[in-house]
Amino acid sequence: HAAHCAAAGGESLLPGGSLPGITVACFDYGATGIEQDYRSLVDGRGPEEVFRAVNDAIPALPGKSLGEMLELSALAGHDPLTFQLMLPYLRQLAPGFDGQEVQLLAEEIFAVWETYFPAGVAGEADLGYELGVLSILIGDLGGAIEYLSGSIELLGPSTGPQFTLAACYEGVGKPELAVDLLQQVVNREPMNGPAREMLMRCMQAASGPRS
Repeated sequence: HAAHCAAAGGESLLPGGSLPGITVACFDYGATGIEQDYRSLVDGRGPEEVFRAVNDAIPALPGKSLGEMLELSALAGHDPLTFQLMLPYLRQLAPGFDGQEVQLLAEEIFAVWETYFPAGVAGEADLGYELGVLSILIGDLGGAIEYLSGSIELLGPSTGPQFTLAACYEGVGKPELAVDLLQQVVNREPMNGPAREMLMRCMQAASGPRS
């Protein structure tokens, strides 16, 4: 940890010697002395306990603001697993975000995506798909396209990411890019009515007059 921070031009929270000049911005997840607890963890117990403290904050997320959740995500180093635990609350709050909040969340989504690589274990969540859906909720179709495409590239084709990506392409006025995705979905699931309807719509739009 210390070597990585030094190489990145920063200072380690767990240095070999005491650095009293370092201050820590703490996430207040309850009426407790969390700042004191956090400093104690950093000074005496190591990063595992710090991340345990982050995860202990998750049950208190309902009712917290976007800013508080973004602070928690930053404290966890934009950890994908931590961010996944916030997703249900962020999806609930997303329709009420203003322009600045949308921008801040979009930046955090990107930071989380940059740290992600699937472990390949059974039952692992599809983070690319989850980030894509959240991006759609905040109106960031460009970001959604990136994350959904990443999901398909990393984990292979599946109906959810492909159908949702096709809807994004249709939404940004590129129905021709949706056609192949939807055709694959329909080939696997011939009775998928929404996919068949969107496929017909996108094929018609793609073959029509172009301005």
